[in-house]
Amino acid sequence: MNQHFNLSSIRSVTIPRSFGRGMACAGLIIFTLLACFFMLQYSSLTYDPNLNLWEQLAGFSPLYLLLNLLTLGIFLGILWIIFGRMWLAGIVFSGVCAVLSIVNYFVIAYHGMPLSFQLLQNLSTAMNVISGYSFPIDAVVRCLIGIFLLNAGICLIYRKFLSPAVLSGKQRLIGLLIFCLYTGMVAFWGYLGRSAVKPRSTIGWLWSDSYFEYGFPACTVESFQNLFDVVSQPEGYSPEAVEAISIPEAADSQAQTPDVILILNESYYDLSLICDVETDVDYLAPLDEIPGLLRGYAVVPGNGGGTNNSEYELLTSNSLYLMPGIVPFNTLDLNGANSIAGHFNALGYDTLGSHSESGSNYSRSYGYPALGFQKCYFSEYFSDSHPDKRDWVRCDGSLYSDLIRWYAEAPEDRPKFQYLLTIQNHGSWDLVGPEYDQVHTLSDHGSYNEIMDEYLTGILKSAQYFRDLTEHYAQSENPVIICMVGDHGPNFLSAVASPDLTESEFNLLCRTVPLYIWANFPLEGENLGTMSMNYVVPTLLDLAHISLSPYYRYQLELKKSVPILTAYGSYFDAQGQEYLYDSDDNSPYRQAVDDYFYLEYYNLQSTRDQSLYIVTPAESSSAGVLFLSLYL
Repeated sequence: MNQHFNLSSIRSVTIPRSFGRGMACAGLIIFTLLACFFMLQYSSLTYDPNLNLWEQLAGFSPLYLLLNLLTLGIFLGILWIIFGRMWLAGIVFSGVCAVLSIVNYFVIAYHGMPLSFQLLQNLSTAMNVISGYSFPIDAVVRCLIGIFLLNAGICLIYRKFLSPAVLSGKQRLIGLLIFCLYTGMVAFWGYLGRSAVKPRSTIGWLWSDSYFEYGFPACTVESFQNLFDVVSQPEGYSPEAVEAISIPEAADSQAQTPDVILILNESYYDLSLICDVETDVDYLAPLDEIPGLLRGYAVVPGNGGGTNNSEYELLTSNSLYLMPGIVPFNTLDLNGANSIAGHFNALGYDTLGSHSESGSNYSRSYGYPALGFQKCYFSEYFSDSHPDKRDWVRCDGSLYSDLIRWYAEAPEDRPKFQYLLTIQNHGSWDLVGPEYDQVHTLSDHGSYNEIMDEYLTGILKSAQYFRDLTEHYAQSENPVIICMVGDHGPNFLSAVASPDLTESEFNLLCRTVPLYIWANFPLEGENLGTMSMNYVVPTLLDLAHISLSPYYRYQLELKKSVPILTAYGSYFDAQGQEYLYDSDDNSPYRQAVDDYFYLEYYNLQSTRDQSLYIVTPAESSSAGVLFLSLYL
């Protein structure tokens, strides 16, 4: 049988039009998603002009790139179902992403952090101040617009030459079912599953680290997740339970207005609490030269890190036990939250919050003003003087000089509250050579001896600078009270801790940092004892005879019997007995502790009774009485 090869048969074999259209549509989808991801990511990378865009994108994980594209695909799919035309969905979606990218670019430029759902909660506030900014069409904006126009042009070419069919109602229904399955798979695989690709609580100390590693879309999903179930409701809570809580009456003496300085000292810790450390120099000796200094300890939320957690507990007096695993300034809507800054604002103080590093760290450029600080000073406001510095770090003495300068510049007709977060003792502790060290560890801690020498030298300098600060204000004509507390211990504590410590003892002691309060007027008492961080501000106000809110008064009463409320699941009574929040139903303090958490949970609600958390007119009416007469 003869077989004849017919050349014309080849010409009759054509790729089906539907296949070609499908391949073109897939290509359009991929290009649109890549263009949108590039715009969003590029708008975030502009935070640091020294970043190399191409190096950052080239180093981006393929797995996270896939997750971001699939996440963006959910929103592109929604528009495709709505319009029934891929080319139109592509134009609209890329346009929306271009607008979001431009907004994100300016939000970072003026706010120090990216566009997020937490910021959108405060949209009305942002709109009130937006008129004060300029929005130039610079190179970044032109690049974003150009990418959008390129994508839109490709979408129009696709429409013109492929004449894509409009989806029928049946096709849209099938597409909707497929889309729902796709969305569920992406959500579970990427964000919600036990082994999800994108871990939770990744937006920490520096937001840019997370956005660069995981991508803007993926981090925006985390921002959305953080809107829900952030604060755990205490068992038995109800507004009625809050109303039934008995709160001590205000004392008649709580009516003074001294100037107040509150210092949170980075990684300030006493290593003798957790190990036998012998040194050639007493690193705390300068504190003995401060007359009238009250000493104690504060228990902070975390071990070895988490400055923002300690900062939140200190400034708000809220325990993080109800908010496990969060980074407060990045997660919570702090706009209008109650804090020590707001408390002093109500008393007529001039309030200042400061940190010598970038305001973007832990989103402080958002957190400080949201908590009520009238003035917020970050790196650019500090002097360039770095005496005795460890590599790049500003020392405490330099920061105190700036604090003294701002104190002198503040209005003379109003009392002052100044808050400072230091940086000197931040790790790591191998930044300089041994010639820097003024303290040397004589006990054997192996490879950690050199690290401990540098660390303890920093602690010695902090003590010296604090002594110098008190000597300066001892000469002040105005009454001044100063509180300094550590934010957490160094991250090597577990490596040098005494093996004799039980797990319970280690959990507590690794979170126990020094606390000092001094004033240029007489203070009551000799020892502050040990208290959890949420008690520090009420204790400071009480010692200074400053008016207290009902919330502060309740905490001071509770502190008498339960001085330590940890964030990790235990609380301790005045005798050092440990109780568990979840299981010690027979604890004699259970109801009092529950009432505190009821008050805290209520404080975190937007519909709270503010009279529980601020100084009422009746309590503060005598707050303007000059304290100078008592001081003299």
